[in-house]
Amino acid sequence: MRILWGRLRWRFLVLTLPASLFLLWTALPYDSSIRLALRFNLNALGTPFASQRLFVKPPAFPVTISKDAGIILKSGFGTKDRISAWLESHQERSFVDILVVGDFATQPGQHYNYSGRQLNVHDLLARMLENGSLPPGLSHPRLLKYSNLTAAIATGDTNLALELSKSFGWELDAMKFISGLELAYKRMPLKKWYILADDDTYIVAPSLEGFLGHFDSNLCYYLGNPVGDYRGRFAHGGSSVILSQATMRRLFENPEIVSAAHEESLSETWGDKLLATTLIKLGIYLEEGYSRFFNGEPPRSAKLRSDRFCIAIMAFHGLSPLAMLQTGRMFRHAVKPVRWIDLLSITRHYSLTLLHNNQFDKIGTMLVVWMNRQNQLTSRLPAIVAKHVTPILVSVLPGPGN
Repeated sequence: MRILWGRLRWRFLVLTLPASLFLLWTALPYDSSIRLALRFNLNALGTPFASQRLFVKPPAFPVTISKDAGIILKSGFGTKDRISAWLESHQERSFVDILVVGDFATQPGQHYNYSGRQLNVHDLLARMLENGSLPPGLSHPRLLKYSNLTAAIATGDTNLALELSKSFGWELDAMKFISGLELAYKRMPLKKWYILADDDTYIVAPSLEGFLGHFDSNLCYYLGNPVGDYRGRFAHGGSSVILSQATMRRLFENPEIVSAAHEESLSETWGDKLLATTLIKLGIYLEEGYSRFFNGEPPRSAKLRSDRFCIAIMAFHGLSPLAMLQTGRMFRHAVKPVRWIDLLSITRHYSLTLLHNNQFDKIGTMLVVWMNRQNQLTSRLPAIVAKHVTPILVSVLPGPGN
């Protein structure tokens, strides 16, 4: 009898343990450290080349970026000189809806021209103070800094305003993410996708169209270049951040969470991280399986890795106004997704020579690639030269003055 009871007890435990663990898992908050740590480790074990299959089949959800995506261009008084270059470099794309946001507002006669339209800069911090996003009468060091910047702009002391912006503009930037998306959703609530881009980020529109065409915007998606530790993996703002219609809807249907995020923006260092931790509270996590599509570097210093050869490039980051214009001219007539390896044929200068060292993978200087008879490329260097492999050294991008 005891043996029978012992067997039944173990069988009961085996049957109930999975159910108990499942119930425990579902009871955990979305931002629980246990949940986040498990997701982090599972993502680390992901299939490295699974995302490359995206462009093998036609998109199930075709997207035209110019009309289906809302662009939120994030700037600031200290970097406002980049805005004109950004708009000019994206002129060929004719984005229907662009929202330019910052920590200052343009006055009549100061607006920017884009495709025959006048675009003004929306002062997000002023809007937060006016519409009750922040408690009335709130006193905070970050708001005092904003007040000093606004006063300098109002009195026409541009030099002081630029100096102040250089000193603490990054603090005010953290307050623009949630508020910028909130204004975008209010102005253009029916977009399939929302793309948040810095004023030094060039968007490769054909690549984005090919990429987003494989995702249903009616489902919650948060896409970008993953950075940070397990407690708050977030999409690097400079690489561009992409949110689906469903994600925006869920976020702004929860005003208490949005309100809390506004208050947190007063002390948060990185606004892109604040966006992630806010979405995590709603059970929306960054999709890390597509990280290799996103790039946080300018063309001349971006690294070409073996897992990127046939991957489309979504954006380039860290561009000066001149580099932005040059990049815009380079991709002006692109109609298909631009892959990393396409940079070799798009750019003007290249040379071939035998490989004698292992200094490689800087696209802006000298890029080492290996090509076999099937034109398959890999950057596993240094390696023993195989029987049918020819080492090639390629100089890719033109210099800054070219």
